[in-house]
Amino acid sequence: MALPRIGDMSAVDRAAQQRARAVAVGAAGRPLRASRMLHRLLDRLPADPAQPSVLAVRARTLASLAYFEAELGRVELGLELLDDAERLAANLDNRGLRGNLHVQRGAILVRRGLLADALVHLDRAVELLDEQVEDRCATLLNRSALNLYRGNLAAADADLRQCTELATRHGLHVLRAKATANLGHLAFQRGDLPMALRFLDEALRDPALLTSAHRSVFMGSRAEVLRAAGLTTEADADLADAVDIFRRERLTHDLAEALLARAQVALLERRWPDALRLAGQASRQFARRGNAVRGDLADLTGLQARLELGRGL
Repeated sequence: MALPRIGDMSAVDRAAQQRARAVAVGAAGRPLRASRMLHRLLDRLPADPAQPSVLAVRARTLASLAYFEAELGRVELGLELLDDAERLAANLDNRGLRGNLHVQRGAILVRRGLLADALVHLDRAVELLDEQVEDRCATLLNRSALNLYRGNLAAADADLRQCTELATRHGLHVLRAKATANLGHLAFQRGDLPMALRFLDEALRDPALLTSAHRSVFMGSRAEVLRAAGLTTEADADLADAVDIFRRERLTHDLAEALLARAQVALLERRWPDALRLAGQASRQFARRGNAVRGDLADLTGLQARLELGRGL
């Protein structure tokens, strides 16, 4: 169904609502469906809009589409779409929009393994999103995950405290549950395995995550804790479930990470053929996404398995 005449403000509001619905679908772990919804919306919006309100909606739609295309493995397309969004946003005085574009670029750069560059964009986003509570909370959550990944535990702790406080005060239940899961990963990084499992189990039981495919990300986090505790069979079971969900929903970055984690568990359990197979699958997924750093780690894992099998180099 075509939008009404774009000069009508109700049409702009409707377009913004359609974008929000697509983003919610993607946030629930269905990036392919979200991408299709956003493509249809872009087809209805002017390619060179004159009105600032339409310009902003188109820029936000392009930015959201950029992220979901990158999630589906089309990283270069995602970056091109984001460039288009930034060209449109340059014509507007809109802090929230500029903050959102920094968030999306940071998220895509994380998926490419460019962590320092990603952090620059997330820092800038937090500064710009001072009046958008939900967006600021989500950005703090994303930055906490990046700081955890880089081993900056103090910064991750500070971000999670802010995120949890905002999410609790404003009823942002999904973000609160995700922050709880990140607190589990923080406890794990600090060496407190029982506390890590308590936080992760609490997050996985939260009704806000029960219908989200992204809960499988936290299953992967719990598997990491279980592996560290020596419970490799339980860890592999969590990871196997996560792989099935990631493959079905085409969450290619998370799929690659889960395959790599399964390969590492297989090494610990001396299942060399499984380790070699899973590492190869992970390496191919990382290569498609242009993440050379994680791809090299997958290749190294496969090499370890190959050597154990006596196949040589």
